[in-house]
Amino acid sequence: MKLFPVCVVLSVVLVTGCVPSKPEINAKLVKGCAEAVKYMLTHIDSDYKYVSVESHEFERAPSNKNIRIVKLNATVLYQEFAEEEQTYICSFNEAKNIFNYRADIGYVEVEEKKYGRIDGTLKNLSISEFSIFNEAVRQVVR
Repeated sequence: MKLFPVCVVLSVVLVTGCVPSKPEINAKLVKGCAEAVKYMLTHIDSDYKYVSVESHEFERAPSNKNIRIVKLNATVLYQEFAEEEQTYICSFNEAKNIFNYRADIGYVEVEEKKYGRIDGTLKNLSISEFSIFNEAVRQVVR
C-alpha cells in the first residue's frame, strides 16, 4: 500500500515530462516558421534574404482549433543592401496528447503568396518540394 503513492508521483512526473510546456512549444513554432521563411526565400529566387526575427504573434485558426497561426515580423536584407521589416505567416497543424506533441507545417506566406498545404491541397509546391520543405521545418520543430 505504501508503494501506491510513489507510483502515482512517478507516473505524473513521467507523463508531464513527455510534453513540452507552452513556452517551449511557442519557441519551437517561432523557430519552425523562421526556418520555413528562410527555406522559401532561398527557393523562390527572392530579392530578400532572411536576417532575424524581431517579434511574433500567435493565434488559432477560426475554423480549426488544431491549426496555429504564427506571424513573424522579421528583418530581411533587400537586394543585399537595405534592411527592412517584413511580416510572414505560417500555419501549423498541432497534435497534442498527454504523451507527445507534434506540429506539422501547413503553409508559409512569403511575399503575399502561400506555399504548402492549404485546405488539403498543395499550392505553389510540388509533392516532392513540399516533402523537402516539410522535413526542413520538422527538424527544427521537433
